[in-house]
Amino acid sequence: VALAGVLTAPLVALAPAAAGAPREPATTEAVSDERPVAVRLTRLDPRTVAPGATVTVEGELTNTGTETLTDIDVRLQRGELLDTRGELQAVDSDPDPVAVATTPFQDVTGELPPGGAVPFRLTTTTDALAIDRDGVYPVLLNLNGVGADGERRRVGELTTYLVQPPAVPATPTGVAWLWPLVERTHRDASGAFVDDR
Repeated sequence: VALAGVLTAPLVALAPAAAGAPREPATTEAVSDERPVAVRLTRLDPRTVAPGATVTVEGELTNTGTETLTDIDVRLQRGELLDTRGELQAVDSDPDPVAVATTPFQDVTGELPPGGAVPFRLTTTTDALAIDRDGVYPVLLNLNGVGADGERRRVGELTTYLVQPPAVPATPTGVAWLWPLVERTHRDASGAFVDDR
C-alpha cells in the first residue's frame, strides 16, 4: 500500500502540467464589436507542408454585426518560426503574431450584410509564406473590409499553425539486436557435436 502511494504521487504532480499544454488550433474564432465577422475554417490543406507546397484554406464568413461590410478580402500572415514549446505556448496566449511574411489580399465578396454568410477559398504556397526551414509556423488568417464609416479595417481573423517536418532524419537511427540463447552446449571442447540434438 505504501509503495502504491509513492508510485501515484508523481502522476498527481504531473496532472497540472497537462492543463498548460497548447490548445488545438481553432476552426472558429471568437467575434467582437471591432471584428464582427466570424470565421469558420472547413479546410486547411496541408497542415504538414513541404518546400514548394500549395496551401489551401477554405471556410465560411458570417457577419455577426449590425452594419453591412463591403470589399471583403482575405490574406495569410506568417509569424516567426517557433523552436521551443515555450515559444509555442507564448504564441498560443497571444494569437496575433508579428507578420514576418504576408500573401497578397484575395477578394472574397463585394458585400456582406448583417447575418449574411459567404464561403471563401484562399490558395497560396509555402514560398509565398517564406517557409524555408523545418519547424512550427503560426499563421493568421486576416480578413479586411470596409464598414459603414467608409474606413478599411480588420473585421475578422483566425489563427492556426503550419508545420514543416524534416524531410529526412538528421542522422540515421542505429539499431542493434541482442538475441539471448539459453541452451546447454551440444559440442565438446574440440567443436565436435556430442549428440544429434
